[in-house]
Amino acid sequence: MINTTQSEKIYTVDELLKAAGHTVLRLPPHHPDLNPIEFVWANIKNCLARDHINATLNEKITILTRLFSEFSAEQVQKCDDHVQKNEQEYWNHDMRFDTMMDEIIINFQGDSESSSESSELSDSEDMSE
Repeated sequence: MINTTQSEKIYTVDELLKAAGHTVLRLPPHHPDLNPIEFVWANIKNCLARDHINATLNEKITILTRLFSEFSAEQVQKCDDHVQKNEQEYWNHDMRFDTMMDEIIINFQGDSESSSESSELSDSEDMSE
């Protein structure tokens, strides 16, 4: 890691990748459903397990190399589309959650204000008696 005075960390590997013309995209941890390569890898692992279960390690290396090279752009696009669908669902759930929390907070605050007002009225009525 490169030291920096900024709050954002700068990683040497990121700088090397950027210098080579690549874009670095940080993905949220523990969310394989938001990472297209996880779907590519799952597809290839399933194919290997289904069709080549008894292959030797060296044969599997050769088979994996072939499977990755044969994985089409259309298949990659399907994985990416699936991730975008998952991401949109997360956004929709988050928006619904925020809306519900806003309603709860507003209602709770509204209830506490009216309770305190009614409590104050009760106190003043008690004093006048």
